Amino acid sequence: RALGAQHLVNIEVEVIIDDEVSDRRMRRTGLRQIVWDNWVCSVNGERLFLKGANLLPSAEGLANASPEQIRADVDSAVQLGLDALRVHGHIANRETYDAADEAGILLLQDFPLQWGHARSIRAQAVAQARAAVDSFGHHPSIALWNGHNDPAARALATTQAGWRTRARSIAGNQLPSWNKSVLDRWVKRSFEKADSSRHTVAHSGVGPHLPQLNGTDSHLTFGWQKGEAVDLARFASRFPRMVRFVSEFGTDSAPTSAPFIDEQLRSHEWPDLDWERLVAKHGYEQSIFERLFPPADCDDYESWRDITQYYQAHVLKVQIETLRRLKYRPSGGFCFSSLADPAPSISSSVLDHDRVPKAAFEAVRAACEPVLVIADQPATWVYPHDKLKMNVHLVNDLREGLEFAVVDVVASWTNGEQRWRFGGSVEGDDVVKVGRVEFEVPESLGPLTFDFQMTAGEVSSSNQYSTTVAPPL
Repeated sequence: RALGAQHLVNIEVEVIIDDEVSDRRMRRTGLRQIVWDNWVCSVNGERLFLKGANLLPSAEGLANASPEQIRADVDSAVQLGLDALRVHGHIANRETYDAADEAGILLLQDFPLQWGHARSIRAQAVAQARAAVDSFGHHPSIALWNGHNDPAARALATTQAGWRTRARSIAGNQLPSWNKSVLDRWVKRSFEKADSSRHTVAHSGVGPHLPQLNGTDSHLTFGWQKGEAVDLARFASRFPRMVRFVSEFGTDSAPTSAPFIDEQLRSHEWPDLDWERLVAKHGYEQSIFERLFPPADCDDYESWRDITQYYQAHVLKVQIETLRRLKYRPSGGFCFSSLADPAPSISSSVLDHDRVPKAAFEAVRAACEPVLVIADQPATWVYPHDKLKMNVHLVNDLREGLEFAVVDVVASWTNGEQRWRFGGSVEGDDVVKVGRVEFEVPESLGPLTFDFQMTAGEVSSSNQYSTTVAPPL
């Protein structure tokens, strides 16, 4: 999509017997070359840093989704400034592939294997992998086949988990298993035999392990199952191989359209809802929500919903900016979790089941602008006379460079402000550090904001970071 218009052609094949057409098939396709090098994707020789999302079915049943609904989801990806969608854990409706072909959205196609499976499915899985290529291989939007999502089916090793849970998590990734070591190799080989033109990975979400020390893409949960959003940057500096392509990250939030909550509030008082039903029917991760946003701390559903949505927007902004700062060094891109819900859910989507945007929708759109000025995220709380240092980077996804970009920074607090100006050039499809904000926190308590404004001719970008000055400890 970032490289121009999509040139699609119709190819028609006829079988003629005795001068009569016995059979005819027509397929629409496009001619392009896609190459993957250490999780960096190139299309027709041009590198692309892929900005993407996980795509779930457009409706609870694939057959229940109308062509208009499907195309609206692809259009939402375009509106967000995305280049790719990971078709998560399913084969989508044909309209999805047609819409992606037309929009220039690359698809990272999961084979519908998730978590653990019995040995008896191998033959059927191999046959269905071939059938997937036969049915959808003519679509130029498909850039990659993935044989299996999360085959280790590991226990979630959160910061609150015991040592046994963490040990099972490590063992599930490192030790050989039927799914990861046998089944996935067979499925990968089937894809490669049927389609040698595309890159195939055996599985998604499996870290480096013997003998496959290269690993695959990563599923990371900083700010949700463990740690904080800013921990991704520290993790990337220690384990750069693990952020080459992050195909799942983000947090859950409560939806704006919530008929299942309205139904409960007719017979229950907030916060004494039937939370077990929400866990069973609507994906509510009770232990994590209770730790991060206890419902009892909020006066009503609306205030609780807003807190969860604000936090989701914050985490996605921080982590998308982190990955973009690491563009090609070493990151080839990302797919956040997720674009839209197929059914009423408390989930990681940025569009609920009625396609009402959550707060994170606008945060993602802003974080995916082709030209973006970014800085290091300040701590949530700072104290008078702390010394802050914020590196300032310019990200340019355009094909052409910015000859001279000027970045103006304003720090604002109660009854005061301080200004900085930086400048520099950035090549096309590159990231550069243009300066560092060094700042002593004032004694005035309360909000402290940093506003960034970049201009380079007719191109501009703005960003803002906030923290709070707290009383000295």
